[in-house]
Amino acid sequence: MAKKIYEKIIREIESVEKMQKEYELNMNNYVLEHFWNIGKILQNASQSKEDIDVLQESYDTLAKNYGKFYNHRNFVKFKKFYNDFPNLEILKNNFSWEHIALLLAIHNISKRKYYENLVILNKLSARELNSKIKNHSYEKDEAHINHHI
Repeated sequence: MAKKIYEKIIREIESVEKMQKEYELNMNNYVLEHFWNIGKILQNASQSKEDIDVLQESYDTLAKNYGKFYNHRNFVKFKKFYNDFPNLEILKNNFSWEHIALLLAIHNISKRKYYENLVILNKLSARELNSKIKNHSYEKDEAHINHHI
C-alpha cells in the first residue's frame, strides 16, 4: 500500500513539474515574440527627424503606462533583435531573452553565430553562455579557428 502511495505521489509531482516546464517554455517564447514584434514595429517606423521625436514621445508614454522597461535603450535592443535575428522560429525553444541580450552585444557576425550554435548544440543556459563568452571560447576553439583560415 505504501509503495502505491509513493508511486502516485512521484507521478503526480512529475506531472506538475512537466506542466511547469511547459509553462516556462511558453512564457519564454511569448517574451521573445513580444520583443521581436516591438522591434519590427520600430523598424517599420519612418526614421525622419520628425518621426524620431514622435518615437521619443512614444517611449515616454509607454514608460508611463507600462513601466520603465519601455525606454529608449531597450527599444534599441528590440529593434536590433528584430534586424539581427529575422527567423524568430529558430530562436523559440532554444534561446531566452537573456541569451539574446548576450548575443546582441557581440558585433562580429561569425563570432555571434559560433555562440548561437553552441547554445543550440549544447543546450547552454544564459549563464553558461555568458561564461563561454567571458572565457573567449570562440578565440580558443581550435577547430573553429582552423575552419575559418
